[in-house]
Amino acid sequence: PLVAEAALGGAPPGWPYFRPGRPAPALLVCTPAFLAPFDRHLPVFGHLRALVLDEADMLLDGGYLAQLDKVMVALKRVGRMAETARGRYQDAYAEGALYTPARCQRVLAAATLPTYGLKSVDAYVRKHFKGAARVGTGLMHRHHPRLHQDFIEVGGSLGEKIEALLAYLDEEAAEGRGAGAPGTMRAMVFCNTVAAAEEVAAALAAEGVPCAAYHKKTPPAEREGALARFRAGESPVLVCTDLAARGLDVPGVTHVLQAEFAPNVVQHLHRVGRAA
Repeated sequence: PLVAEAALGGAPPGWPYFRPGRPAPALLVCTPAFLAPFDRHLPVFGHLRALVLDEADMLLDGGYLAQLDKVMVALKRVGRMAETARGRYQDAYAEGALYTPARCQRVLAAATLPTYGLKSVDAYVRKHFKGAARVGTGLMHRHHPRLHQDFIEVGGSLGEKIEALLAYLDEEAAEGRGAGAPGTMRAMVFCNTVAAAEEVAAALAAEGVPCAAYHKKTPPAEREGALARFRAGESPVLVCTDLAARGLDVPGVTHVLQAEFAPNVVQHLHRVGRAA
């Protein structure tokens, strides 16, 4: 049977599944921070058949890149070991008497792949994954064609943006589509900082709007609870940072409201994609 395991970052190299007599799972879902410390433990990488980078544009940029570089270097070492073994012990290899690491397929999945600048993620992919086959659609770097977008001019202060947000929610309520009405609005409200998200959530709660907060300073258990209430419709408004712009599968999101506009087009596409 297929054995799958989920692992978060920060696990020590003595993770039980890599101990002798306790084989690794067939499928490991983990963060780069979890896998990088195993970069000297080559048998781990020798058994890899595929390495999948989901949200590749994020993982190949910023702080994640240094961790992934360790993984890539380990895979290269394993590959060189395999080639040396094949060349030096060709007869034994042909007879199946010698174990050599399997070739590992790299799969990069992303809805966006920034191309601007000499150090863009796209440039990194072209340099380090030469000859890679690209599979895509015409919707790359575009919002879904069925997604309707409205742009409303508001004042520059957060207070003015909150006023505009409340006015919009009141308008939806007047039309019978307000947050909490059966079968109606389920909205994600995005802010650029934790402080702004907390201020917006407090303002909505003060006006009687049922909402939940989702950002990095919210304890993991509380984040899970907020997400569960949002999915169940108990808190039909989720006030969040870009922590919620990727990787969340929340069916039925009807509105994405940007209390603070996204800092770049990539984040804008990921935010509005929650409703598409």
